[in-house]
Amino acid sequence: MFEYSTELQDKMTVEVYSIIITGIVTFIIGFYLGKKNIKYQELLRASREFREAFLPALVELDPIDDIKEYYTNKTFSHNIVTRHFEKQRLAVQIFSEYLSTRKKNKLKEAWREYAFPHNTKFPGEFDEIPSVDYCTVNPVDDPQKRDLLRKRISKIVSLGKYE
Repeated sequence: MFEYSTELQDKMTVEVYSIIITGIVTFIIGFYLGKKNIKYQELLRASREFREAFLPALVELDPIDDIKEYYTNKTFSHNIVTRHFEKQRLAVQIFSEYLSTRKKNKLKEAWREYAFPHNTKFPGEFDEIPSVDYCTVNPVDDPQKRDLLRKRISKIVSLGKYE
C-alpha cells in the first residue's frame, strides 16, 4: 500500500493546522466586524430618530414663519415647549446611550443651554422639567429670542449627525 513519509505527514499536519487557525481567525474577525457594523447601524438609526425629534421645532422657528399672523405667545409656547419638548427630551435621553462620554457631556451641555438657559449648573439627568421661559414670547414680536432658540436647537441637532 501507500506509505507516507514522516516528512509528508508533518507537512500535511502543518497545512491542516494552518487551515484551522486561519478559519478561526477569519471567523473571529468576521464576527467582530459584524457586531461593529450592527452597532453602527443602530447608531445611525438612533441618530436619525434623534434629529427627527427636533425638526418640527426648527421648522416652526424658521424666519419665513414670521409671516404667520396666527402666532401668539400662547400658541408659540405650546408648539415649542408643550408639543415638542417631551419628544425631544426622550430623544436626547435615548441617543445619549450611544455616545462616548465626551460626546455625551457635549450633548448634556447643549441640552442644558436649551432647556435650562438660566441655570449655571445642569440640574440632573435628562428627565428634569425644563424652564424654557424664552419660548413664551411671540416670535414675530421678538425674533432675537426665536433665533437664539433656533441656534440652541441646531447645536443639539448637530451633535447627532452621523452618516
